[in-house]
Formats: sequence, C-alpha cells, structure tokens
Amino acid sequence: MKKKRRKKDESSTVKQPTLQQAVERSQLYPKDSINKKLDEVLVKMISTDLQPISEIEDTGFKDFVAQLNNKYELPSRRSVMSRLHDVYEEEKTRLHQELETVLDIVFTTDIWTSNQSRSYCCVSIHYITKQWELKSAVIETFEFLTDNTADNVASELLQPAI
Repeated sequence: MKKKRRKKDESSTVKQPTLQQAVERSQLYPKDSINKKLDEVLVKMISTDLQPISEIEDTGFKDFVAQLNNKYELPSRRSVMSRLHDVYEEEKTRLHQELETVLDIVFTTDIWTSNQSRSYCCVSIHYITKQWELKSAVIETFEFLTDNTADNVASELLQPAI
C-alpha cells in the first residue's frame, strides 16, 4: 500500500530563528555603542515629559523596552540620576550664556496649592533673543511655606536662589 504524501502548507509555517539569530538577539549592546544613545534618549524623555525616575524600574516599562529592543539594557536608577544632573548643569550653562546676550528679562510667578494642600511657587523668565525669538524658562519651583500675602511673596522672591 502506498502512503500519500501530505502537501506542506506554506502559509501556516512559522519560521523559527536559527541558533545564531537567537544568540545574536540575546546579546546586549556594548556600553559605548547604541546603548549610550538610547540612555540619552531615555534621560531626555524623563526630563522633557517630567516622568518619575522610578519609571525605569517598573515591570511594565521594562517589558515594553524589552519588546522594542531586547539588546538594550536599561541603566540603573543611580546612572539616570547622574545623567539628569549632568543635563541640568549643561542646560543651566546654556541658559546663562544665552541670557548674557539678552537686553531685557521679565519675571513672572505663579502660586498654586496641590491636592495635598501644599502651596508651591514657580518663578519663570521670559525674554526675546537677538533673533526675535520669544523664549521662557522656569528658574525655580519651591514649596511656599507661608501665607500667600504680597509681603510674603516679595520676601520669598528676594531670597537668593540656591
């Protein structure tokens, strides 16, 4: 009796990666390569979008990053904190240099109360560059510990910034 050969259904066949492909996928990027660029983008995301640093330790975020690129190893919280400090210093220096060329600066303040009944004050500056670009920057945000009277606001604003 002859056995019938089954036709192979090509449409339902799932291709399994070769051993070499699987090994290549599991290897992490060297620390001085694209990993560094991805770290910079991560720090920019955290600072630009005001995300908590703890987000990089969240299981869901780790799973998301692994699905996007399983060769990328997330930096430690300490490493992100250090890089955020570096970015802050770089931006502070850049702002100081830009302000040296500006003729006039306008200061504004905003005081608000959080859901936890804590008052905060934000000090912003606004200026026009030599290229006629209107720019703004937050100089300081701090907890406002006294009553929101004009005298108290003036007193707080006259304190030297740290």
